[in-house]
Amino acid sequence: MSQQTDTVKVQARQIEGLRELIAEVLAEEGRKLLPRDFLADVEEIKRSPVGVVIRMESDIEHLKEGQAALQKALEALRAEMKEG
Repeated sequence: MSQQTDTVKVQARQIEGLRELIAEVLAEEGRKLLPRDFLADVEEIKRSPVGVVIRMESDIEHLKEGQAALQKALEALRAEMKEG
């Protein structure tokens, strides 16, 4: 004799409270990964003089990248002008 198993398909949106439960679990896991005091430390560093220096270094790197791109475009323009 073969045994028949009945299966019922249910979509996640049909389960009442599932979305809220998932959101709660994700928030809890997020708090475990990034404790509140860690985030406070990060905010403190951002506001400190060290944070200003870090941002300035990042800005300088960004400017260097822009300058390199501008230099490359200028060289291409000069080469084009010599040809034409």
